[in-house]
Amino acid sequence: MLAKPLMLMLAFCLTLVNMVFLSIPLGIIFLPIYLILGYNTIFVALDIGIFIVASISCFMVLYLLFDMFFGMTARRLTKGCPTIGNAGEMLREHDRFERHFLMMKSQFNLPKAELFISPSNKVNAYAVGSFRRKVVIMTMGLINTIYQKSENRHQLDDTIKGILGHELSHLKNKDFLPGNLVYANQVIQNFISKFIYITFHIALLLFLFIPYIGRYIRKFLFLLHNITTKYTQFFYKFLFMPFYNFLYKWFNRSIEYRCDLDAAKVIGGSGMATALSMLGKGAYFSIFSTHPRTKHRINHIKDARPTGAKIRQGFFNMVATFFALCLLIFVAYLFASQVRFDDTKALIIYPIMNHYDFFMNWLNGWL
Repeated sequence: MLAKPLMLMLAFCLTLVNMVFLSIPLGIIFLPIYLILGYNTIFVALDIGIFIVASISCFMVLYLLFDMFFGMTARRLTKGCPTIGNAGEMLREHDRFERHFLMMKSQFNLPKAELFISPSNKVNAYAVGSFRRKVVIMTMGLINTIYQKSENRHQLDDTIKGILGHELSHLKNKDFLPGNLVYANQVIQNFISKFIYITFHIALLLFLFIPYIGRYIRKFLFLLHNITTKYTQFFYKFLFMPFYNFLYKWFNRSIEYRCDLDAAKVIGGSGMATALSMLGKGAYFSIFSTHPRTKHRINHIKDARPTGAKIRQGFFNMVATFFALCLLIFVAYLFASQVRFDDTKALIIYPIMNHYDFFMNWLNGWL
């Protein structure tokens, strides 16, 4: 029950860490400026840091809520991917996949779920959704792998149904929430990194207007930026991300086992075991999950029998989803409540207003 809230908080922490690392280059330039203007750099860094974290937290919560209502992530991930009914040119036996998908989504009571085929050669399948839209995406790389390893039509059908059942279980239980947050983090990170890059280099150009020593200050800050970026990237890549992936994989195990079991309740344990064994030691890779080893997954479902009943979302999973969203909103509120807006305004706006005449007179005298 706690796996989903913990995974959502891990994705949330990943976003915050990303943004903090991206903000370090700006801090290298602006903190010395505050020091020159007579401010205590420790309190400046603390107040502005809390403001940045609170802003990012509130933005991520709002983005996730908008995504849940309008399906922005699903729309982006399905861009350029045809639905299974329109994939005839890409997939020769698309009617086979369409037939199995109709049967499986009926068993999971997801009549509006859609299946898309991605032209990517990666061996991948994933589920993403919102309140109004539910989507499963299979790549051509995964489909080609299934065809190459299937010895007969029975194995092929079991593998297709097993993968579809596993992903439909993710949709049924709204397991895509942490994945939506991670994907939003990637999109926002690309935008913020470009913005910070441009801002940083524009700020460096301003130091050229300082007579005599401006050029040397600019070179020093640029060198300091490169060194800081190198070490923060090292910390992020080799220390933070391995630790994050370890925790994410650990929390995700119970969810992946539940998805396998839900699929096995429809096609049987032997059929699901066939589907898993067809995909190799690590099964397929999903951008929204880190799967346990195939051997362990097979042992978990091999004795399951088809129930014939509709697959329903468990009560505890519904509670976990609600609790995860409430926890995320509470954490964002907690950060926002720590922001001292008057102090932050004084740090950001007042230095510009108070020293505007000084800077303009100095600049006019220099020009």
